[in-house]
Amino acid sequence: MLQLYKLYYNEKPIPDFVIITKIEEPLIGDITNTVISSNYGSKCKQTEFGTKIVKVYCTVKKGFKMLLDSQKINELNEWLKGNNWKATKLILPGRDYYYEAIVNNAPDLEPNNYTTNFEIDFLILNPDKINLKEYESNNLKINYMGTSEETYPTIILKVTNACSELKLSVSNSKYNNYIRLKHNFLTNDEIIVNMQTKKITINNVVKMQILTLDSRFHKLAKGENIYTLNIGNADVKIKYRNRYI
Repeated sequence: MLQLYKLYYNEKPIPDFVIITKIEEPLIGDITNTVISSNYGSKCKQTEFGTKIVKVYCTVKKGFKMLLDSQKINELNEWLKGNNWKATKLILPGRDYYYEAIVNNAPDLEPNNYTTNFEIDFLILNPDKINLKEYESNNLKINYMGTSEETYPTIILKVTNACSELKLSVSNSKYNNYIRLKHNFLTNDEIIVNMQTKKITINNVVKMQILTLDSRFHKLAKGENIYTLNIGNADVKIKYRNRYI
């Protein structure tokens, strides 16, 4: 269970001997505006949103400063790896959202040396703040309310009667397509389609071969999203998280 006052990275709290003294979380990342002259002042031609860095300032808990041995340094290093240096879930203390991030800068600690303060920099790979709460709906009409334009859904299909094909279409302001799955589906089979990872499983076993070539992955767009089960026998459930700019 998450503790609100702790920082979590890859679902693990920062090691107990580390105390966070300050966090710098910019509202948005670096902004670069391309401006052109006009007859009356200037006009913004293009705006680019660049790097966003969250800085975490730390110290070592009293009593550990002279005893920071190799074991504790290795514990911190393992924690800093996150999801093996890939995009990793970062939850800052007291927040109801998380970022997708990687460590961009970390302390250079040596065993048995007197250690006081150090800094950990997290590079935010996707500037969206992703709600910790995951919404789940059996309604085929989803009203996505996040301030970010799109979010990734996960589709869960529970087969109610044996069939050889499932076709689920989606319509919103940005997408009008479908996913079509061909297989000898049995009653109670559970098919999960993760739109972010683009992975498909049947009863927790990856089965990418059941996806037809004319299928397209999609996202939920801001506003109304309408799903229709065109072919097959299944209950449909949609899971998603609101994203915020």
